[in-house]
Amino acid sequence: MRKILKGDKVRVCRGKYAGTFGEVSNVLSSDYINVEKCTIKKHVKATEDSDGGILDIPAKIHMSNVQLVDSKNKPVKVSITFNNGKKIRNLISRK
Repeated sequence: MRKILKGDKVRVCRGKYAGTFGEVSNVLSSDYINVEKCTIKKHVKATEDSDGGILDIPAKIHMSNVQLVDSKNKPVKVSITFNNGKKIRNLISRK
């Protein structure tokens, strides 16, 4: 079970969007995620399929460069416990 899932609220810690908060819109298979409104790259080059122009394309960011936060924007840790053979994901607030 991954520690960061789709729909979680995170804070970007590194890069151009450091310090911004956003919701995880997509979890990619290789430890990368897409964060809404935080990791956007511009695409200008024209291809055979599309005309040229400024397009907003979501860019991927590594999970180690984000911090999971709760609804009050306080950092939290994730602990995974087992209950009757089933994994349960718990959010533990930091002090």
